[in-house]
Order: sequence, then C-alpha cells, then structure tokens
Amino acid sequence: MVAVLALLAPLLILDRVSGKDQNCLLQLVTEPHEPHGGVESCTPLLNQGSFFSVQLCVGTPKQCFDVVADTGSDSVIVPSCICSETPGSGCTLGEKCFRGTNRSATFSISDKFNAVQITFGSGTIEAAVASESVEVGSLHARMEDGVLLMVNRAALRISGMFQGILGLGIPKDEQAMYLLQQTLTASTRHDSMDKSVDPMVKSVICVVFPELCGGVGQSPWDVDPSWQTASIPTYSRHGSDGHRVAHEDAPKKQFESKLFLKNAKVQRFSMCFRDQNLTGALRLNPAPLQEPIKNIGTLHWGMDFQGMSIGQRGEQAPAETIFCGPETQRPGMDTPCGIIPDSGTTQILGPQAQVRALEAGICQRWPRCRAAAKGQPSSEKVFQLLLEDCSGWLTKENGLLELPSLFFHVKDANGRRSAFELTAWAWVTEMGVADQPGRKICTSNFGVMEYQTQKNGPVWIFGTPLFYEYDVGYDLSTKMMALQKGKCEPCPSSAGMSLTHGSTTNPSWPRAAHGKPRVPYLDVNLPL
Repeated sequence: MVAVLALLAPLLILDRVSGKDQNCLLQLVTEPHEPHGGVESCTPLLNQGSFFSVQLCVGTPKQCFDVVADTGSDSVIVPSCICSETPGSGCTLGEKCFRGTNRSATFSISDKFNAVQITFGSGTIEAAVASESVEVGSLHARMEDGVLLMVNRAALRISGMFQGILGLGIPKDEQAMYLLQQTLTASTRHDSMDKSVDPMVKSVICVVFPELCGGVGQSPWDVDPSWQTASIPTYSRHGSDGHRVAHEDAPKKQFESKLFLKNAKVQRFSMCFRDQNLTGALRLNPAPLQEPIKNIGTLHWGMDFQGMSIGQRGEQAPAETIFCGPETQRPGMDTPCGIIPDSGTTQILGPQAQVRALEAGICQRWPRCRAAAKGQPSSEKVFQLLLEDCSGWLTKENGLLELPSLFFHVKDANGRRSAFELTAWAWVTEMGVADQPGRKICTSNFGVMEYQTQKNGPVWIFGTPLFYEYDVGYDLSTKMMALQKGKCEPCPSSAGMSLTHGSTTNPSWPRAAHGKPRVPYLDVNLPL
C-alpha cells in the first residue's frame, strides 16, 4: 500500500503542466463559417506510419492529444495519468496524459458506470467513463459520460505512440442498438476477458476515482465478495463501435459509446491522406457529397461491393470481375459482398481465398510476373516474391507504373454500378531489411480477415490505401459516402497558404511502410 500511496502523491498533489505542444503549429484551421448547415473546419492529420492522427483537446484548460482518426470506432479515448504513473499498466512515466481532478474545471467522473474494458485488434484497454469538454479543430462539444479515460493498456500490442482515439463511426439506429444488445451474454469466471487486472491498478483507480467503487476497499471489479476474485466481468458485449466492451460485476448502467461528431452537430466529414510525412486533412461539415454511394451497413460504414476487376492504370475498368460480381449474389442476400472503408486500418483485408485470387489475377495481368510464373504452380506466390525483390526492377522512371490497377465496383445512391481505381502506388509499400543495410523489399498491403455475413456476403476492409487514393466523404444524416479522386489538399493556414507546399509523391515509387500494421477488431458473428 505504501507503493500505491507513493504513486498517488504526484496524482493528487502535483499539478504538472505539459510542455508546449509540438504540434500546435499544425492546428491551423479554416476560418469557421456555416454555408452548409454547420460550422466548417479543416484539421490536419499527422502521418504516424501505420495510421493518421488528429489533434483532440480535452478539458478546461485544454489538454491536447494526437489520437487515431478512426472511422471504425465510436469512442473518444484519451490516456489518464493513472496509466502513466502506475507500474504494470503499459504506459510510461512522462507520456502525455490527461489529468482531470484539480486540473480541469469541466471534468467530472461518472458515478453511473463501472470501469469498462474495450478490445481492439491490437489488444484490450481498461478505461473510466468521464464527462468533459472536447475540441477538434474549431468545433467543440460537451461529452456527458462520453469520454473514456484509459487507465491500463498493458494488453495493447501497438508499436510507437498511442494517445487515444477519435471515433468517427456510423451513427447507430434502433436496429443497430438492438443487434448490439443481443450480444450481451452472461460470462463465467473463465470468460476470455479475464486478464487478471493488476491489483495495484485497481487500488489506484479506487482511491483517485472513488465514484467507480462500491465502498471502502471495494473496486469496480470486486462487487460480489463470494467470488474471491478481483478481475472477472459478469457480462460482456460489443460497444456501438464494434469493439468488445466488458462491464464489470453489477454495473449501475450499461455504457454506450457517444460520437463526438453528433454532439458537435457535425453533418458530414471527409478524410484524405498524403505520404512522405506530409499532413492529411480531416474536414468537418464540408459541402454536400457529390455522387454519393449507398450505405448498406448497420453497425459499420458499408459499401455495396459489386466485384473486383484488374486492368491497366488510368484506363476504363474491365467489366469482368474475379470475385464478388453480381452473379455471386444468392437468393436472400442484399449484396454480393461488402466493403468497410476504415481509416484506422492499415491494410486492405479480405477472405483468404479472394485475396489469393486477387494476387494471382494481378500476376496474370503484370507482364513481368506472368513471364516469371510460367510453369509455376502458384502465381500468387510468384507475385509476392517479385514484390519482395523490387529492388531488382524498380526504377524512378517506370517502377510501379508497370503494375496493373485494381478496380472495385460499388453501387451509388441511385443503384448504378460505378468503378473506382486503386493504383499500385496505393497498395504497394517498401521497407528496409533489419540485418541488410541499404536493402529494400516491397510488399502488398493485402491481408486476410474472414468476415462472412448472411445478407452481404464476404466483407472486405479497405484501410489507408483507399484514403491515400481518394478523399473519402461521410454523411451522418443520410449515412452515405463518397469517393473524390484527386490530390489530397492540406488544410489552409489562416493566411490562406498551404501548410506544406504540395506533395512530392512519385506514383512510380512505393510508399514507405512504418511499424506494424494496425488491424481492426470486429465481431464477425454480427452483420455488417
């Protein structure tokens, strides 16, 4: 207990003031105006390698964080100083963290909920539910019981910086909430969420946030003393953002994620990325979507995937598809396949059989690969080996331009079938070899994820490659999307100049890969 009190001393006594935010110069937004029914603003997105982050500020005075801008999540999550000042919690002393008590005039910790656990593709975090003022760009909102303060990330397997999440997921209607409620199931003491929460972490939480605890010496994980265990959730469900949320024993109220965008009265937003460490752009309340795409998702943003074809770069999309064509739609299905456009996922993910068919199809339409694959039993393996050996054939003049493009077909809002191109620059990346200085290898940004649905067939995740190639728009009121081809324009400064002076992107040269790919956590037993 002495160790715990020593840890609490800086939490309760010190009023540590963070140094000047290194990213403050990047927080340049357009002059707010309301031509489209809401305040319009543009906020830079920072390239963190495997994902892009946006500056999100919490509290009064503001405490700012570079959080993942994630269309696959609903929650606002920031790290609590409890995490960085508690050994074994997975955070490091000195990391940027949020301090509410005795620091923010607008902070309150909820007494309606126990602590929650949320599982992502990279692992699980534990968080307390709080109410706070939240700001993104020039927009701000009061989030009542809508800010999750991360107190333990020891089980989170993510390389590099992780300062939280700004959830940009689809608004959930009654049908979505009903589906989510159906996943509420009784657990046992051997539930898969039982990760044996560190007792020291629990003690710290209960002293700093007594509202979360049921009484003296009792933590959110210790409501029923007859169980003789301190880390077993009684119920588990998936949060409205599709992440698994475990509510501890006898929660006072069931927690539901809250969208910042809804609280800030945002009707639309768009996102696009740039490479070579240049900033992308998150535009809030931009102009109405042009040529909107039909949404088929209930729990996720979802496109009606009508087939994948492979053809020459910059030319018309071939009508022939290699999978997910209209002819594959069986009776009782609404669509042949589905696509989730997810800004928080690094790769393009799909069923293994279709990913292998895609690689084989690319090889057959890439002259270099087709020649190398003659007599070989597996053309997709030849494709992978050729990419790995890219240092032997890449040139600044031609390079990736010799590879074919992918064309994915989706239905627009009027039911018309439209094709969109993904050039090799979007889905091929290069990286160094640890024990071979100077050597580079290339790889495709394709990965495997099995997500089969009854109504929408196999579901694909289109991650960052889509956002490098398109400005992806979302409308929260109509729940439609749009893909705008062209250069990603950075946010203008107050003087009307570009934050960075244009992109030096070379479409013939692959983008550099940094860190481990960020993967989504989805309950593949739920519908799209």
